[in-house]
Amino acid sequence: LYHKNSDNDHLIYVYDTYCQAWSVRTAENRIIGFAKCNFGFFCIDDTGVLTKLDTASADGVEWSFETDLMTTGSCDIKHVDKLQMCCDIDDGGSVNITIIDEKGTEQEVWSSGGRDGYVVARVKIRKSVCNAFKIRVSGQGEVCIRSMELFIKQGGELYE
Repeated sequence: LYHKNSDNDHLIYVYDTYCQAWSVRTAENRIIGFAKCNFGFFCIDDTGVLTKLDTASADGVEWSFETDLMTTGSCDIKHVDKLQMCCDIDDGGSVNITIIDEKGTEQEVWSSGGRDGYVVARVKIRKSVCNAFKIRVSGQGEVCIRSMELFIKQGGELYE
């Protein structure tokens, strides 16, 4: 349950399935959504921070998210030059970046490879003949994604 009290505190009431008890947490920002999977209960706030609400450890928990399919236009694969993502990876965590075309063909373009701490992923996007693509970021364990940027090139140039 999510509640904003008269002091403008954002409160989250969570039933912890591991402890089998209710707990109250405060959130720094407004909660805009909740999600549940086999590994626990999560909330996302209006700044994009995803928080696991159960008290169980996130070690070994697999997670992933995908962008929408980016189609022909200013953000298709022919205009995207590179992807940059900054994240904090806890010990034992991992991150992978995969490009998926409109046919469902997957190509892993970056992996943290066992690195932990503050990691910057810089990926030069290889142009292909597809007209649409999406980006999947997946991983395991505690990872805080600080930023994710696409660098776009203007189209219409015959030679670049």
